[in-house]
Amino acid sequence: MIFEQIHVECYSGYKANECPVAFTFRDQRWEVAEIVDRWYEGSREAGRPALNYFKVRTRE
Repeated sequence: MIFEQIHVECYSGYKANECPVAFTFRDQRWEVAEIVDRWYEGSREAGRPALNYFKVRTRE
């Protein structure tokens, strides 16, 4: 599997980097219009970081 790196801009409210507001992918900036779904992975198992995943709809 090939992964591509993106830059994510996040809203920080109650906690740091709470949810995405925009991201840059292949030199194009996309604004998040809606968070469609989110899920979590890790952190309860030793040695695994806590990961937050978001499925988003963009304004574009």
